[in-house]
Amino acid sequence: MYLDYWGLKKKPFENTPNPDFFFYSVNHEEALTRLLYGVKERKGAVMITGDIGAGKTLLSRMLVRLLSREEKGYNIAVVVNPNLSAEDLLRELIYQFGGLESLPPVISKLDLLHRLEDTIFESNEKGQHCVLVIDEAHVIKDEAIFEEIRLLLNFQKNDAFLMTIVLLGQPELAQRIRQHEPLAQRIAIRYNLSGLSKEEVGKYIDYRLKASGGNREIFNATSVEEVYRASKGIPRIINNICDLSLLMGFSSQAEMVSDAIVKAVADDLRLAARYVK
Repeated sequence: MYLDYWGLKKKPFENTPNPDFFFYSVNHEEALTRLLYGVKERKGAVMITGDIGAGKTLLSRMLVRLLSREEKGYNIAVVVNPNLSAEDLLRELIYQFGGLESLPPVISKLDLLHRLEDTIFESNEKGQHCVLVIDEAHVIKDEAIFEEIRLLLNFQKNDAFLMTIVLLGQPELAQRIRQHEPLAQRIAIRYNLSGLSKEEVGKYIDYRLKASGGNREIFNATSVEEVYRASKGIPRIINNICDLSLLMGFSSQAEMVSDAIVKAVADDLRLAARYVK
């Protein structure tokens, strides 16, 4: 609705995990570096935690994109809803790793493990390292799933893991992992993703506008400061505020998005949040 008015080709502040909009803040770049190191060095498990809206899912999609571009092959499975039974999780992994052919509809859990192990070894023989990304891992209800994840790390050769498991979730994931000491000991790399600084919020907004075809200043320094104050640097909240601010600016035929527009939008969002609660 507002794209032509602001000279944009696509919406800049959608809350979707599009890697084209990945912004290299200090914290996001560090998290991505640790993920890439964990996978390329064939570590057993990597855990990234962060508050709601910090950008964990987008981070995982950027990881997948970069690994897919590597000449050294990777066989990647992404589980976005980990609230599965142990058997369903194994079936999902077999499916995504490409070993579902001729799998009978009724099969024991032991046979599922054997099939998954065969599939992972076959990928390794083709020069592909298996990578399992589990998003929203904090929502896992069945504690036995954490034990299943630990057992998957037993797929290894004498000198290397055959699969790297990436766990992403809210901060309580770290607390739950600590209750499973055998799994906790196998997590080689950890990082907690925090929000953007005030300076980074301005760069983030500019980056997204330019990635959407923008070529002029739309948010001035005072409006950026108001976005930071209202969002506390959380990307998802920044996106919500900026998207609605562009709409309100369009509706009022504003030349730029002012701090008054941002404040009005932020106040509306806070009221809406309280109403939902």
